[in-house]
Amino acid sequence: MTKLFPIQATDYPSLAAFCSTFPGENLSSDMWERRFKFWWEENPVFTPDWVRGWVLLDGSRVAGMLADIPSRIQLLGHEVTVSNISTLRILPMHRKETSFFLETLLAHARARPVFNTTSNPEMAAVLRSFRFRNLAEYFVEHLFVTDASFLARQLQQKKRLPWVLAFPVARITRLTQQLRCRTGISKMEGLQVRILENSGPEFDRLWQKTDQLFSFTNRRMSCDLQWIVRANPVRHLILFGCYDQNETLVGYGLFVRCPEEYPAKSFRLVCLDLWSERLTMPPYIALIRAAIRFSEQNHLSMTVVPQYDEIIGRAASLSGFPIRRTKPAAIYCRFPRGVTLGINSEKSRLSGYLGDAVL
Repeated sequence: MTKLFPIQATDYPSLAAFCSTFPGENLSSDMWERRFKFWWEENPVFTPDWVRGWVLLDGSRVAGMLADIPSRIQLLGHEVTVSNISTLRILPMHRKETSFFLETLLAHARARPVFNTTSNPEMAAVLRSFRFRNLAEYFVEHLFVTDASFLARQLQQKKRLPWVLAFPVARITRLTQQLRCRTGISKMEGLQVRILENSGPEFDRLWQKTDQLFSFTNRRMSCDLQWIVRANPVRHLILFGCYDQNETLVGYGLFVRCPEEYPAKSFRLVCLDLWSERLTMPPYIALIRAAIRFSEQNHLSMTVVPQYDEIIGRAASLSGFPIRRTKPAAIYCRFPRGVTLGINSEKSRLSGYLGDAVL
Protein backbone atom coordinates (compact mmCIF):
# COMPACT_ATOMS: atom_id res chain seq x y z
CA MET A 1 0.00 0.00 0.00
CA THR A 2 1.34 3.47 -0.91
CA LYS A 3 1.28 6.60 1.25
CA LEU A 4 2.43 10.21 0.80
CA PHE A 5 4.65 11.86 3.41
CA PRO A 6 6.20 15.35 3.64
CA ILE A 7 9.88 15.31 2.70
CA GLN A 8 12.21 15.69 5.70
CA ALA A 9 15.95 16.38 5.74
CA THR A 10 16.47 12.83 7.03
CA ASP A 11 14.96 11.55 3.75
CA TYR A 12 17.75 13.01 1.60
CA PRO A 13 19.92 9.84 1.38
CA SER A 14 17.03 7.56 0.34
CA LEU A 15 15.63 10.16 -2.09
CA ALA A 16 19.10 10.72 -3.58
CA ALA A 17 19.52 6.98 -4.13
CA PHE A 18 16.07 6.84 -5.76
CA CYS A 19 16.70 9.83 -8.08
CA SER A 20 20.22 8.76 -9.08
CA THR A 21 18.97 5.35 -10.26
CA PHE A 22 15.85 6.67 -12.00
CA PRO A 23 15.77 5.80 -15.75
CA GLY A 24 17.59 8.41 -17.84
CA GLU A 25 19.22 10.11 -14.84
CA ASN A 26 22.94 11.04 -14.96
CA LEU A 27 23.49 12.73 -11.58
CA SER A 28 25.16 10.74 -8.80
CA SER A 29 23.59 10.13 -5.41
CA ASP A 30 26.05 12.58 -3.79
CA MET A 31 25.10 15.27 -6.32
CA TRP A 32 21.42 14.76 -5.59
CA GLU A 33 22.03 15.24 -1.87
CA ARG A 34 23.90 18.46 -2.63
CA ARG A 35 21.01 19.54 -4.83
CA PHE A 36 18.46 18.96 -2.06
CA LYS A 37 20.51 21.12 0.34
CA PHE A 38 20.77 23.81 -2.34
CA TRP A 39 16.99 23.78 -2.82
CA TRP A 40 16.19 24.11 0.86
CA GLU A 41 18.83 24.56 3.58
CA GLU A 42 20.97 26.93 1.51
CA ASN A 43 17.97 28.76 0.02
CA PRO A 44 17.54 32.25 1.59
CA VAL A 45 13.76 31.97 1.26
CA PHE A 46 13.46 28.56 2.94
CA THR A 47 12.07 28.45 6.51
CA PRO A 48 11.76 25.44 8.85
CA ASP A 49 7.98 25.34 8.44
CA TRP A 50 8.18 25.07 4.62
CA VAL A 51 7.02 21.69 3.28
CA ARG A 52 9.84 20.58 0.98
CA GLY A 53 7.55 18.43 -1.10
CA TRP A 54 6.22 14.92 -0.93
CA VAL A 55 7.62 11.39 -1.06
CA LEU A 56 5.55 8.39 -2.10
CA LEU A 57 6.38 5.24 -0.15
CA ASP A 58 5.37 1.74 -1.17
CA GLY A 59 5.86 0.10 2.19
CA SER A 60 9.36 1.29 3.11
CA ARG A 61 10.47 1.71 -0.52
CA VAL A 62 10.58 5.11 -2.27
CA ALA A 63 8.23 5.01 -5.27
CA GLY A 64 8.13 8.70 -6.16
CA MET A 65 8.84 12.28 -5.11
CA LEU A 66 7.75 15.82 -5.94
CA ALA A 67 9.84 18.78 -4.75
CA ASP A 68 8.52 22.23 -3.75
CA ILE A 69 11.23 24.93 -3.80
CA PRO A 70 10.46 28.43 -2.46
CA SER A 71 11.48 31.69 -4.11
CA ARG A 72 10.28 35.30 -3.98
CA ILE A 73 8.57 37.45 -6.60
CA GLN A 74 7.25 41.00 -6.72
CA LEU A 75 3.48 40.76 -7.22
CA LEU A 76 1.26 43.85 -7.40
CA GLY A 77 3.62 45.89 -5.23
CA HIS A 78 4.29 43.21 -2.62
CA GLU A 79 6.95 40.56 -2.12
CA VAL A 80 5.33 37.13 -2.29
CA THR A 81 6.73 33.66 -1.66
CA VAL A 82 5.99 31.23 -4.48
CA SER A 83 6.34 27.48 -4.98
CA ASN A 84 8.49 26.06 -7.76
CA ILE A 85 7.56 22.47 -8.56
CA SER A 86 10.58 20.44 -9.60
CA THR A 87 11.71 16.86 -10.06
CA LEU A 88 8.56 14.79 -10.31
CA ARG A 89 9.92 11.25 -10.22
CA ILE A 90 7.45 8.39 -10.00
CA LEU A 91 7.87 4.72 -10.87
CA PRO A 92 5.80 3.56 -13.87
CA MET A 93 3.55 1.24 -11.85
CA HIS A 94 2.52 4.22 -9.68
CA ARG A 95 1.94 6.84 -12.41
CA LYS A 96 -1.76 6.96 -11.50
CA GLU A 97 -0.65 8.68 -8.27
CA THR A 98 0.58 11.78 -10.17
CA SER A 99 -2.68 13.69 -9.66
CA PHE A 100 -2.67 12.79 -5.95
CA PHE A 101 0.85 14.25 -5.67
CA LEU A 102 -0.24 17.55 -7.19
CA GLU A 103 -3.50 17.68 -5.26
CA THR A 104 -1.63 17.26 -1.98
CA LEU A 105 1.02 19.87 -2.83
CA LEU A 106 -1.53 22.42 -4.04
CA ALA A 107 -3.62 22.00 -0.91
CA HIS A 108 -0.61 23.27 1.06
CA ALA A 109 0.13 26.04 -1.47
CA ARG A 110 -3.44 27.26 -1.91
CA ALA A 111 -2.69 30.89 -1.04
CA ARG A 112 0.42 31.39 -3.19
CA PRO A 113 1.44 31.19 -6.87
CA VAL A 114 2.88 27.87 -8.01
CA PHE A 115 5.25 27.62 -11.00
CA ASN A 116 6.38 24.74 -13.16
CA THR A 117 8.45 24.95 -16.35
CA THR A 118 8.13 21.35 -17.49
CA SER A 119 8.13 20.56 -21.20
CA ASN A 120 6.67 17.08 -20.70
CA PRO A 121 3.30 16.95 -22.56
CA GLU A 122 1.88 14.41 -20.12
CA MET A 123 2.73 16.57 -17.12
CA ALA A 124 1.45 19.69 -18.91
CA ALA A 125 -1.95 18.03 -19.38
CA VAL A 126 -2.10 17.22 -15.66
CA LEU A 127 -1.15 20.80 -14.75
CA ARG A 128 -3.91 22.23 -16.95
CA SER A 129 -6.43 19.99 -15.21
CA PHE A 130 -5.43 21.70 -11.94
CA ARG A 131 -6.09 25.24 -13.26
CA PHE A 132 -2.48 25.97 -14.30
CA ARG A 133 -2.07 28.06 -17.41
CA ASN A 134 0.91 28.51 -19.65
CA LEU A 135 2.11 32.11 -19.35
CA ALA A 136 4.27 31.82 -22.47
CA GLU A 137 3.33 29.50 -25.33
CA TYR A 138 6.50 30.57 -27.12
CA PHE A 139 9.58 32.75 -26.70
CA VAL A 140 11.45 34.77 -29.30
CA GLU A 141 15.16 34.03 -29.01
CA HIS A 142 18.16 35.84 -30.48
CA LEU A 143 21.08 33.53 -31.34
CA PHE A 144 24.63 34.80 -31.75
CA VAL A 145 26.86 32.05 -33.17
CA THR A 146 30.30 32.45 -31.61
CA ASP A 147 32.20 29.49 -33.04
CA ALA A 148 32.94 29.43 -36.78
CA SER A 149 33.39 25.66 -36.90
CA PHE A 150 30.02 25.10 -35.22
CA LEU A 151 28.32 27.47 -37.68
CA ALA A 152 30.04 25.77 -40.62
CA ARG A 153 28.75 22.38 -39.49
CA GLN A 154 25.23 23.81 -39.19
CA LEU A 155 25.45 25.28 -42.70
CA GLN A 156 26.77 22.00 -44.03
CA GLN A 157 23.98 19.95 -42.44
CA LYS A 158 20.95 22.23 -42.68
CA LYS A 159 21.77 24.25 -45.81
CA ARG A 160 23.57 21.41 -47.61
CA LEU A 161 26.60 23.60 -48.30
CA PRO A 162 29.83 21.73 -49.02
CA TRP A 163 32.51 22.23 -46.37
CA VAL A 164 34.76 24.21 -48.75
CA LEU A 165 31.98 26.85 -48.89
CA ALA A 166 30.46 26.43 -45.43
CA PHE A 167 33.61 27.25 -43.47
CA PRO A 168 34.51 30.48 -45.35
CA VAL A 169 30.89 31.70 -45.05
CA ALA A 170 30.93 30.93 -41.34
CA ARG A 171 34.29 32.65 -40.86
CA ILE A 172 33.15 35.82 -42.65
CA THR A 173 29.95 35.85 -40.58
CA ARG A 174 31.96 35.57 -37.35
CA LEU A 175 34.40 38.34 -38.36
CA THR A 176 31.47 40.65 -39.15
CA GLN A 177 29.92 39.81 -35.78
CA GLN A 178 33.17 40.56 -33.95
CA LEU A 179 33.54 43.90 -35.72
CA ARG A 180 30.08 45.01 -34.70
CA CYS A 181 30.64 43.93 -31.09
CA ARG A 182 33.72 46.16 -30.87
CA THR A 183 31.89 49.30 -31.92
CA GLY A 184 28.70 51.10 -31.11
CA ILE A 185 26.62 52.74 -28.49
CA SER A 186 27.70 50.97 -25.29
CA LYS A 187 31.27 52.33 -25.43
CA MET A 188 29.97 55.87 -26.02
CA GLU A 189 28.14 55.63 -22.70
CA GLY A 190 31.34 54.77 -20.81
CA LEU A 191 29.92 51.52 -19.51
CA GLN A 192 32.12 48.68 -18.31
CA VAL A 193 31.10 45.06 -17.89
CA ARG A 194 32.94 42.47 -15.83
CA ILE A 195 32.35 38.98 -14.49
CA LEU A 196 31.56 38.95 -10.77
CA GLU A 197 32.38 36.30 -8.20
CA ASN A 198 29.86 37.61 -5.67
CA SER A 199 26.72 39.75 -5.51
CA GLY A 200 27.12 42.23 -2.66
CA PRO A 201 25.22 45.21 -1.22
CA GLU A 202 25.40 47.05 -4.55
CA PHE A 203 22.82 44.56 -5.86
CA ASP A 204 20.49 45.39 -2.98
CA ARG A 205 20.84 49.10 -3.80
CA LEU A 206 20.06 48.35 -7.45
CA TRP A 207 16.96 46.37 -6.44
CA GLN A 208 15.75 49.20 -4.17
CA LYS A 209 15.90 51.53 -7.17
CA THR A 210 14.05 49.14 -9.48
CA ASP A 211 11.69 47.00 -7.39
CA GLN A 212 8.64 48.96 -8.51
CA LEU A 213 9.39 48.97 -12.25
CA PHE A 214 7.21 45.89 -12.79
CA SER A 215 4.23 44.58 -10.87
CA PHE A 216 4.99 40.95 -11.76
CA THR A 217 8.67 40.03 -11.64
CA ASN A 218 11.32 38.06 -9.74
CA ARG A 219 12.90 39.46 -6.60
CA ARG A 220 16.52 40.33 -7.38
CA MET A 221 18.29 40.92 -4.07
CA SER A 222 21.92 40.01 -3.49
CA CYS A 223 21.00 36.95 -1.40
CA ASP A 224 18.84 35.57 -4.23
CA LEU A 225 21.58 35.97 -6.83
CA GLN A 226 24.32 34.72 -4.51
CA TRP A 227 22.29 31.59 -3.83
CA ILE A 228 21.39 30.70 -7.40
CA VAL A 229 24.85 31.51 -8.81
CA ARG A 230 27.28 30.31 -6.15
CA ALA A 231 25.41 27.52 -4.33
CA ASN A 232 24.04 25.78 -7.43
CA PRO A 233 25.70 22.34 -7.60
CA VAL A 234 24.38 21.39 -11.05
CA ARG A 235 24.37 24.47 -13.28
CA HIS A 236 27.35 26.66 -14.20
CA LEU A 237 26.03 30.24 -13.97
CA ILE A 238 27.93 33.41 -14.88
CA LEU A 239 27.06 36.83 -13.44
CA PHE A 240 28.04 39.97 -15.37
CA GLY A 241 27.89 43.40 -13.71
CA CYS A 242 27.51 46.61 -15.73
CA TYR A 243 29.09 49.75 -14.21
CA ASP A 244 29.05 53.44 -15.14
CA GLN A 245 31.98 55.90 -15.06
CA ASN A 246 31.56 56.29 -11.27
CA GLU A 247 31.84 52.53 -10.68
CA THR A 248 28.15 52.36 -9.79
CA LEU A 249 26.33 49.15 -10.67
CA VAL A 250 23.59 50.07 -13.16
CA GLY A 251 22.64 46.59 -14.36
CA TYR A 252 23.56 42.95 -14.54
CA GLY A 253 23.21 39.89 -16.75
CA LEU A 254 22.80 36.31 -15.55
CA PHE A 255 23.76 33.51 -17.95
CA VAL A 256 23.96 29.72 -17.74
CA ARG A 257 26.36 27.42 -19.59
CA CYS A 258 24.36 24.56 -21.17
CA PRO A 259 25.49 21.51 -23.17
CA GLU A 260 24.62 21.35 -26.85
CA GLU A 261 22.96 18.24 -28.21
CA TYR A 262 25.18 18.37 -31.28
CA PRO A 263 28.07 18.27 -31.62
CA ALA A 264 28.92 16.36 -28.45
CA LYS A 265 30.99 18.15 -25.79
CA SER A 266 30.00 21.60 -27.10
CA PHE A 267 28.22 24.24 -25.02
CA ARG A 268 26.08 27.35 -25.46
CA LEU A 269 25.60 30.36 -23.18
CA VAL A 270 21.94 31.12 -22.41
CA CYS A 271 20.68 34.36 -20.87
CA LEU A 272 18.47 33.91 -17.80
CA ASP A 273 18.07 37.55 -16.85
CA LEU A 274 19.00 41.08 -17.94
CA TRP A 275 18.22 43.84 -15.48
CA SER A 276 19.02 47.55 -15.29
CA GLU A 277 17.98 50.70 -13.47
CA ARG A 278 18.04 52.50 -16.82
CA LEU A 279 15.15 52.36 -19.26
CA THR A 280 17.49 52.82 -22.22
CA MET A 281 19.31 50.18 -24.26
CA PRO A 282 23.06 50.82 -23.65
CA PRO A 283 23.38 48.65 -20.48
CA TYR A 284 21.58 45.77 -22.18
CA ILE A 285 23.74 46.07 -25.30
CA ALA A 286 26.91 46.18 -23.19
CA LEU A 287 25.87 43.06 -21.24
CA ILE A 288 24.88 41.08 -24.34
CA ARG A 289 28.14 41.96 -26.09
CA ALA A 290 30.13 40.96 -23.01
CA ALA A 291 28.36 37.58 -23.05
CA ILE A 292 29.16 37.16 -26.75
CA ARG A 293 32.85 37.90 -26.08
CA PHE A 294 32.83 35.39 -23.21
CA SER A 295 31.42 32.73 -25.54
CA GLU A 296 34.11 33.50 -28.13
CA GLN A 297 36.93 33.35 -25.61
CA ASN A 298 35.68 30.07 -24.15
CA HIS A 299 34.92 28.46 -27.52
CA LEU A 300 31.19 28.10 -26.86
CA SER A 301 28.95 27.44 -29.85
CA MET A 302 26.60 30.40 -29.36
CA THR A 303 25.04 32.96 -27.04
CA VAL A 304 21.23 32.78 -26.74
CA VAL A 305 19.20 35.77 -25.53
CA PRO A 306 15.48 35.13 -24.99
CA GLN A 307 13.33 38.24 -25.44
CA TYR A 308 12.06 38.69 -21.88
CA ASP A 309 11.02 42.23 -22.75
CA GLU A 310 10.76 44.40 -25.87
CA ILE A 311 13.76 46.50 -24.84
CA ILE A 312 15.88 43.35 -24.62
CA GLY A 313 14.81 42.36 -28.13
CA ARG A 314 15.81 45.76 -29.49
CA ALA A 315 19.14 45.64 -27.65
CA ALA A 316 19.84 42.16 -29.02
CA SER A 317 19.24 43.34 -32.58
CA LEU A 318 21.82 46.11 -32.01
CA SER A 319 24.39 43.84 -30.37
CA GLY A 320 25.48 42.05 -33.51
CA PHE A 321 23.83 39.96 -36.19
CA PRO A 322 21.54 37.56 -34.34
CA ILE A 323 19.53 34.73 -35.81
CA ARG A 324 15.96 35.25 -34.67
CA ARG A 325 13.85 32.21 -33.96
CA THR A 326 10.59 31.38 -32.20
CA LYS A 327 10.79 28.55 -29.71
CA PRO A 328 7.98 26.75 -27.85
CA ALA A 329 7.94 27.62 -24.15
CA ALA A 330 6.33 26.24 -21.01
CA ILE A 331 5.97 28.56 -18.02
CA TYR A 332 3.01 27.11 -16.17
CA CYS A 333 1.60 29.01 -13.22
CA ARG A 334 -1.36 28.61 -10.93
CA PHE A 335 -2.31 31.88 -9.24
CA PRO A 336 -4.50 32.17 -6.17
CA ARG A 337 -8.11 32.82 -7.10
CA GLY A 338 -8.77 36.41 -8.08
CA VAL A 339 -5.29 37.03 -9.52
CA THR A 340 -4.95 37.13 -13.31
CA LEU A 341 -1.66 38.17 -14.86
CA GLY A 342 0.11 37.61 -18.15
CA ILE A 343 3.78 37.46 -19.05
CA ASN A 344 3.52 39.74 -22.08
CA SER A 345 2.19 42.75 -20.22
CA GLU A 346 4.43 45.83 -19.98
CA LYS A 347 4.02 45.43 -16.22
CA SER A 348 5.66 41.99 -16.25
CA ARG A 349 9.30 40.90 -16.48
CA LEU A 350 10.06 37.34 -15.43
CA SER A 351 13.51 35.80 -15.47
CA GLY A 352 14.44 32.41 -16.88
CA TYR A 353 15.00 30.66 -13.55
CA LEU A 354 11.48 29.95 -12.34
CA GLY A 355 10.17 26.43 -11.90
CA ASP A 356 12.63 23.66 -12.69
CA ALA A 357 14.52 25.45 -15.49
CA VAL A 358 17.68 26.00 -13.44
CA LEU A 359 16.87 24.83 -9.93
